Amino acid sequence: MPAFFATMPLLYHSSKCIMHRVLNKESNLISATSGFISGASMMFYPSTSIALYVFWKCVEIYYLKLVEKGVLPSIKHGDILLYTLSTGYVLGNAFMEPQTLREDYYQFLCGLTGNRANILNRRLFEKFGFDSNLLFENFIPKLDTKFVTINPTLYLPIQPPK
Repeated sequence: MPAFFATMPLLYHSSKCIMHRVLNKESNLISATSGFISGASMMFYPSTSIALYVFWKCVEIYYLKLVEKGVLPSIKHGDILLYTLSTGYVLGNAFMEPQTLREDYYQFLCGLTGNRANILNRRLFEKFGFDSNLLFENFIPKLDTKFVTINPTLYLPIQPPK
């Protein structure tokens, strides 16, 4: 982790300085390119949490810049909408493949959903190529037969791709 935190600003500032000296101008493209180059520091500490945070922060910054320039209309609560989208993305990931999240964060999401994240029938997602049932291999939800029908996707064998 220290190597990650040391190389990220090193790569960003040194690439930005080199491009300023070579191109002899200031532009947002130079800053964006330097940001992409500094992403190489993720080799030292590959973390999906950090990558997702940076991704959604970039989306937020670009949204605010486009609103400032008048390209996008100003939405009354646009920042809340972006927060909702990013939280929804992580929550969807918790349903599809919970093993990809940290255990503490998954427990937080379970508390947020009233522990409904644990009682989801994840076997339905396996047909689509997800490893949803990896942490819940022996879990079979108790379904009320008044509200469900037999789902054929549970009983069809998964076909290998052609």
